[in-house]
Amino acid sequence: MKKTFEYDDKLPALPLPTLEHTLERYLDSVRAVVDDNEYANTKKVVERFAKGIGRELHEQLKTNIEKRQERNWLSKWWDEEIYLKWRLPIAPTISMTGFNCLVPPETDSQLTRICVHMYACALVFETIREERYPISYVGKHPLTMHQYKHFFNTCRIPHKGCDELMSVFRTVSEDPRRPPTHVVVMRNGHMFMFDLYESNKLLTPPEILKRLEDIVQQSDQSPGLGLVLLLHYHEMNGQK
Repeated sequence: MKKTFEYDDKLPALPLPTLEHTLERYLDSVRAVVDDNEYANTKKVVERFAKGIGRELHEQLKTNIEKRQERNWLSKWWDEEIYLKWRLPIAPTISMTGFNCLVPPETDSQLTRICVHMYACALVFETIREERYPISYVGKHPLTMHQYKHFFNTCRIPHKGCDELMSVFRTVSEDPRRPPTHVVVMRNGHMFMFDLYESNKLLTPPEILKRLEDIVQQSDQSPGLGLVLLLHYHEMNGQK
């Protein structure tokens, strides 16, 4: 069986499309949402762009890629512009990685669903860390699995203008020492933390459930400071 990240250093670098190809794709996407007059005007703007500043910008981009020798010239720009500069509420409007609910809502209780979800996420964590997670393919062609290293042990550090991603995730082959395995639970304005492992052994779902029940009992005694609300504030409020 191939290891999860086996192909990552062997895959070709992301190619830069020609300016003509990019503009053709743009016009194709625009055509579905504008009428004939709007499309005709848009096409004129695109043609002027292609003959003017567009050519200059494309050459600058090509030069920058060659200087930096980046394997994925789009990655840094995408992370910063689409995610890290986002200044509207982060939760629940945006998430770089995440998992869908694993248990239907009608099953028993919220705590039961959460503990099963936590346990399943921990199993995924182990699978990725041990590089047993299956590689994604398009036909016979493998895709990079690099983003899977950001599923766990990664946090977003707030800064003015553009935030920063910090990750301490390591596979077993990179570092045999186990990275952080705690989880943070927020309830009723309180923040709690507990480790999903004891003596290097993953807690069972009933053991996780017991810890969640303790959190509910403690948080019900009084409302907390609600620091988690900072996630919903605009940039300047959140940084303060």
